[in-house]
Amino acid sequence: MNYQNFDVEDFITDERFIDWVKTDAKDLNEFWEAWLATHPEKKPIVEKAKDLIKRIDFQSPEPDQHKLDQILNKLQEDITEENVSRRLDRRMVIRFFRNVAAILVLGLLTWGIYDHFSVVTNNDYVTAFGEKEIIELPDGSKVHLNANSKIIVNEDWEKDKNREVWLEGEAYFEVSSKPKRGGRKFVVHAGAYDVAVLGTEFNVKNRNEHISVVLKSGKVNLSSTEDISGDKKSMDMLPGEKISVDKGKPLHKVQVNPNVFISWVEDKILLDETSLGYLVEILEDNYGFQVEVSDQEMLKQTLSGSVIEENPEALINGIKAALQVKVEIKDKEITIGK
Repeated sequence: MNYQNFDVEDFITDERFIDWVKTDAKDLNEFWEAWLATHPEKKPIVEKAKDLIKRIDFQSPEPDQHKLDQILNKLQEDITEENVSRRLDRRMVIRFFRNVAAILVLGLLTWGIYDHFSVVTNNDYVTAFGEKEIIELPDGSKVHLNANSKIIVNEDWEKDKNREVWLEGEAYFEVSSKPKRGGRKFVVHAGAYDVAVLGTEFNVKNRNEHISVVLKSGKVNLSSTEDISGDKKSMDMLPGEKISVDKGKPLHKVQVNPNVFISWVEDKILLDETSLGYLVEILEDNYGFQVEVSDQEMLKQTLSGSVIEENPEALINGIKAALQVKVEIKDKEITIGK
């Protein structure tokens, strides 16, 4: 079963998922924990589906029609608010109740529970190649989302819960230490790693199973959510440090100039003995070019200076002039050679 495209209504009608929630069997635990580790962006939806199933009172084999209509209308209203394209119908809800052999009695035990019966609201922010976006979070924190990136924000932030976001791509975070909403801890889920902070400014890149975190101010902790080689599954960071890791490998920490890695926030690329290999990543990840370098040793050559980020041609010309190399461009393909 491909669960990657499942929404709340899909999970609450899936027998394997229901069995996991109701029985807590070891084999099901292992399956769903591994699946969530691979798809951490689905955690808010899974948690809400689990919560809905746990609220069921197992008494009657068939739902009361009046109560069924009320539940259905409430679900449809909430799901419409979060822009879920596929609506529930009466047959789906009936199938759900039959699958779990249950009925919501007296409005899910009490009207108080029913009044709070709602689907988690997740906002997805997506940028295209060459596009950036600034996002204000519910707690007052700010996110600068780089090109070709996506961030999912669970806006159901309560006082005693972590503030959580899920990142694919690259983003710079300005985290409020005195949040308007949510708990004190702010967590960025980036693939198989979590970046936990209280209040700070840092950059996270999560692309092609490679994670890197650069800290400008404050203090953060980077931890793995799965097994990795070596002893270190978690590291604290101080300003001016960068941690990078490839999937399944140990964490690697170095001292860097943070401004080099966050200059994109100010619409420029700052070069400070920056390798050609890093610039090739920018051209591919941020602008959608396919870059071929004829000699892999060239990737180690470095450049210094700065260029306007919104103009990839300026970066390409800068590489050509500074390294004295030949550059050929055809549509979105770039070839760099001696």
